[in-house]
Amino acid sequence: MRVLLTGGGSGGHITPLLAVAEQLKKIYSNKQSNSELKLFYLGPIDKTTQLFQQEDIVTQNIITSKYRRYFSFQNLIDFLKLPLGFLDALIKLYRIKPQVIFSKGGHGSFMVIIAGSLLKIPMVLHESDSMPGLTNRLLSKYVTYIATSFTHSHKYFRPQDKNKIILTGNPIRKIFQNQILKQPNNQIKKIFIMGGSQGSVLINNIIMPSFNDLLDHYEIIYQCGPANLSNIVETLKKNISSQNKNKYKIYGFINPGDLKDIYTSVDLIISRAGSGSIFEIAASGKPSILIPLTSAAQNHQNINADIYSQTGAAIVLNEKTLQFKELINIIDAIKEQDIQKMSNAARLFFDDYKNAATKIAELLLKIAK
Repeated sequence: MRVLLTGGGSGGHITPLLAVAEQLKKIYSNKQSNSELKLFYLGPIDKTTQLFQQEDIVTQNIITSKYRRYFSFQNLIDFLKLPLGFLDALIKLYRIKPQVIFSKGGHGSFMVIIAGSLLKIPMVLHESDSMPGLTNRLLSKYVTYIATSFTHSHKYFRPQDKNKIILTGNPIRKIFQNQILKQPNNQIKKIFIMGGSQGSVLINNIIMPSFNDLLDHYEIIYQCGPANLSNIVETLKKNISSQNKNKYKIYGFINPGDLKDIYTSVDLIISRAGSGSIFEIAASGKPSILIPLTSAAQNHQNINADIYSQTGAAIVLNEKTLQFKELINIIDAIKEQDIQKMSNAARLFFDDYKNAATKIAELLLKIAK
């Protein structure tokens, strides 16, 4: 059995691919089969490649093109690369000969899906967000099934695609689901602030000038992004008072094992509102404050946050008007009954989708036959 994974290069694309790969291995190991399961990844050249190699997934890279929603001469260059990307994907798919393709969308998957349709390979496309990205909307016509995280996204696909759509939730790795969910503390003592795999410049700009004030009240674990790490560490060394110097930890990137432990240990999570982050937070059963990225494509983070907050699990803040004092006031106002209510709502939300990776893996194996 040969299964190929494809997707763009962001953490939001890569983590679900790894979650499904994990379940494919588990399911296949329990089956009586004469054939071996072989997993492949085909996508852009970037730092995420090593994550697949660590999981013994055969990795190959292709020429990719990216459309930017602003004026850039790079758009013209990438447009001219499209034919090369198509031929590159076609040749490598022909050599790999996968029986099924699982795509997370993004620019890295575009030519893989086009080439896969030409070779008549069955394909499953997953849309993480409440508002489908441009790539996934364009590619939906070529795939066998469309798996989604939110019912809100269904109306944005073509009417003729409605029989292809399956609501699964967003696949997250088992390491995040096997946490020991502690009863929430009766007050907020320890906070995890994360800005996604690349960090968030806006969250950094809001938090950093008053970081010492924040530490006067709370312990902080802060994921600031790899590119920002050295500058922030140096700034904090100069500005943090002696009584607060042991009350914080700063990370650029956090590996899944450490991230699971952090989710377990904190009382509140402050985050952007990508689908992957929301589903991991929900699995942790922790209250959260979401600050959606307003420049995200199709405004999907605002819609994700709105859908999740309607369950009572999160508070949503507007990044355009957010000030540090407002953030502190909101954290201080979260009382014992709010913590318990938000925690329960997070767990209930996740319960409906905890088998997302398993459902997709089973679907892939089924259609591969």
